[in-house]
Amino acid sequence: MRSYTADSIVCDDIIKEITPKNLLIGKNADISIADSLVAICDYHSVDSIVHLFNAKDYMYVKSFGKFGPGPKEILRPGQLAYDRDKKEFYIFDYGQHHVVAFELDSIMSDRDYSPVVKHKFSTKTAFPDRYVHINDTLGYARSITPGKTRGFTQGIGKFNLSKFEMSPFGNPEEKCYENRSLFSVSEQKGLLAEACSTQDLLLIYNFDGDLVARIEGPEFSNESDRNHTFFSGVEFAGNLIMCPYSGDKTGKEFYGSNLVIFDGNGKYVKTLNLGKKIVDLTYNPVRESVIFVFDDEMQIGEILIKDMINA
Repeated sequence: MRSYTADSIVCDDIIKEITPKNLLIGKNADISIADSLVAICDYHSVDSIVHLFNAKDYMYVKSFGKFGPGPKEILRPGQLAYDRDKKEFYIFDYGQHHVVAFELDSIMSDRDYSPVVKHKFSTKTAFPDRYVHINDTLGYARSITPGKTRGFTQGIGKFNLSKFEMSPFGNPEEKCYENRSLFSVSEQKGLLAEACSTQDLLLIYNFDGDLVARIEGPEFSNESDRNHTFFSGVEFAGNLIMCPYSGDKTGKEFYGSNLVIFDGNGKYVKTLNLGKKIVDLTYNPVRESVIFVFDDEMQIGEILIKDMINA
């Protein structure tokens, strides 16, 4: 078991703003890397939902995934995933209860291209609301299981997209069963990091579900506190693990401006205060940097890994 401190270093001056030209993106957006592209999934879009940019210079490339109730449209966009081998994007549509697949080559070359429905699913049984895709038979997901009468339970599991089946992962006894959490996967290292939002706790597992490291924060408790938000995300960034940290105790502010940094083994490195609420983040290996989505006047920004280390 390890611990860390939340004392932070103010360093908003190391952020470089990224401004998408002639493109409006809602503040609740997810960002990810797909090979040499940056993909931004805009949940509040009324037109195209996913926007692609070049990961080297952030120049706009293409948008796809039309919003709407039609069979080739997305009514309520959820998780965006990418298959490197097949060069396909998958979008979970929680409005129409299906997963649609978009071929990258067709997105780029055919303006009239329509996606295909890869799977249909029901929200009456366990389903993923966050998903990291490795291949058709292996992925990791945060599962939502509806309660018998009301509410739901949440957990991390292995997910087989081809069969749309979830299987247990990790050790639920390592945290409070009522905990809410987010996770990130490093395929290269064979690790999954689970950052808890209602406990001051970070868990690192190998792909077999064995616990590698358990890191308790200064406000850790064995009980889950629904009114206190601790971690609001997690991302593997090269040899580092980066966790946005809120610290809100009112139950009203999920996002915070602190970024807690650990090495790949879970050893605490430092905490940075970016001066802006962090909505999402992703590692860009092309530029050795991290791209952030902020709830701020600066919506999208980048920090080089070397600048984080030297801050």
